[in-house]
Amino acid sequence: MPHHYTLVYSAIATNVAATTLAAAMAAVPVPTDILTPLGLSVSSDTTSTSGDDVTRTVVLVSSMGPLPDEQITPALEQLMAPAIALALSTPVVSAPVVMT
Repeated sequence: MPHHYTLVYSAIATNVAATTLAAAMAAVPVPTDILTPLGLSVSSDTTSTSGDDVTRTVVLVSSMGPLPDEQITPALEQLMAPAIALALSTPVVSAPVVMT
């Protein structure tokens, strides 16, 4: 049974339209060069807006079974946040990783 890790990043559009921010957030690549050696691959990658809130949800699937939660969860929470924040020049919040 595959194990999934859901990563959620959010930002608030303050100086641009939410659709512009969503497009910029979606354009930040998922670092597959980091994920592949861990046996992780992208199952889905979606970006959505609700008012001025922009959310990107990336679901990873593990081909190697569950990874050690205490080691992988903090790393996955911050996997893309710095790159997204840098690309957007906007603060980005990472939600806790959900493993299913």
